[in-house]
Amino acid sequence: TMRYVVLALVISLCGCVHLASGYNHSGNRCLRAESLSSSRRGLLRNIGAAFVGASSVYIASAGDEALALEACRANSRNCIRTVWKPPSGKSKSEAVKDIRDVIASYPQGGQSGVDCSGWLMAKDDLDEKASARVEYKSCIGPAAVSMNLGRPFTDDLKLEMGDDGTLEVRSNSRVGGSDFGVNKKRVNYLAAALRSKGWDAPKVSYGIASYDSIF
Repeated sequence: TMRYVVLALVISLCGCVHLASGYNHSGNRCLRAESLSSSRRGLLRNIGAAFVGASSVYIASAGDEALALEACRANSRNCIRTVWKPPSGKSKSEAVKDIRDVIASYPQGGQSGVDCSGWLMAKDDLDEKASARVEYKSCIGPAAVSMNLGRPFTDDLKLEMGDDGTLEVRSNSRVGGSDFGVNKKRVNYLAAALRSKGWDAPKVSYGIASYDSIF
């Protein structure tokens, strides 16, 4: 994958895949590289700078908690972002216990036709770094068969807790433009369990009327 990132950077800077022949693309034609004002050394510096910038994107992954709780993109159909607040007077340690209990209570066989292939606590730093990540595996439906070699898709639930126990929540699919309502069903299931413990955990939606009416 890194090889393709480097190639894309070179092409974007040089504008032509015929680098070995000394040509650079401009508009619909290729021009001799020596006609460009940039020297070869300058070009290499530009590629290096671009590569450093791109590498931060490349290494961002499901486990990168620094980027875990970014906002969902506008009109997202595979991402839910919300906030859960503990009851007044509940300590942070008590809030952490509530969260762990609710996560542990989630059925390994899924619920409402989602997450049939189970889940696991991929990272639990709620005590020290006040963050956690849970991986959920999808059911094996037609999409998984046709697009993912019959393997379940993976979604990530990322949590970050403030000093007062307030929890920032982000549930999103790693691939695909639509989740068929999976993230909403998951977050609403967990939120309902927290409400039973006195939390302020509102029911969520995608904010897209046509999509929410279906899923």
